[in-house]
Amino acid sequence: MISIIIPIYNAGGAVSNCIKSILEQSYTDYEVILVDDGSTDNSGEVCQSIVKKDNRFIYVRQDNKGVSSARNHGIGLAKGEFIAFVDGDDCLDRNYLNCLISEVGDNDLAVCGYKKILDTDIYNSKQIDMHKIQFIKYNADKYCEELFSVGNLGYQGYVWGKLYRADVIKKNNIYFDENIAYNEDRLFLVQYLDNCKHSVAYCPEELYIYMQNDNSAMGKLKKSYNSKMISELAAYKKIEMCLRGKNKIAYKGVILDGYFATLVIGKQIPNREKKVLMNYRKYFFNLIMKNKDISFKKKVKTVLDYIMG
Repeated sequence: MISIIIPIYNAGGAVSNCIKSILEQSYTDYEVILVDDGSTDNSGEVCQSIVKKDNRFIYVRQDNKGVSSARNHGIGLAKGEFIAFVDGDDCLDRNYLNCLISEVGDNDLAVCGYKKILDTDIYNSKQIDMHKIQFIKYNADKYCEELFSVGNLGYQGYVWGKLYRADVIKKNNIYFDENIAYNEDRLFLVQYLDNCKHSVAYCPEELYIYMQNDNSAMGKLKKSYNSKMISELAAYKKIEMCLRGKNKIAYKGVILDGYFATLVIGKQIPNREKKVLMNYRKYFFNLIMKNKDISFKKKVKTVLDYIMG
């Protein structure tokens, strides 16, 4: 059985579309854990209406603690052998679960492609012959490297679009850091991959539908600085510590990304928080300078960026 965990906060009508896409799945052995993170709109009513009609759906409500807390709540309740995370304002192709469960096999993680569309657009599921789908296998280290590059697979740092083994998560106490509001997905993924003993299976079919909405809570947060942004740097530091001495390519990626993030956030951050930011900048700067796998040219650019700061 697959446990689908959906954190919800003021998702309104969007959560209805999300639930509808789950009900239309060709694979039906699942439970859905709807975690209402203190919504103040009608999200709770929408969720409770489906719970009354379908006993595969479970609704729980908590005080507003953030998406990481909501996902952790869901993990604690999950009874399935596998876990999938879905955001409440996204949708799934009808073949999504079928594809993931078909490819997971003896692998520790199954991944599929995703498609970004505007929330005003209409998505129609594809006609797919499951027997013709080609899966690509990666070892855990190689897939981890994909989290820090935007290559042929596109950005892979989202926690959704994937099927996880529940025992890998629970036996190794892998949970979302509730003090981190940005980059928490990638931190979770790195920690999960660090505990994988088997391969990662990737399916290029775009079966997870990421609904983009600039007016969403996260969309608005990204447009202007807020104090939670600094937590992204804490995530990078934790990822760096997790990868240290294990994966040279991914490690190089995270210290460069972490340093670059300090430059981006530094353009918006108020003076009262500059000291914290500069501590992170110095931390990643020193790691870059010491790293033998980073080119001299890249180090010179890093020095110039540090000076211009």
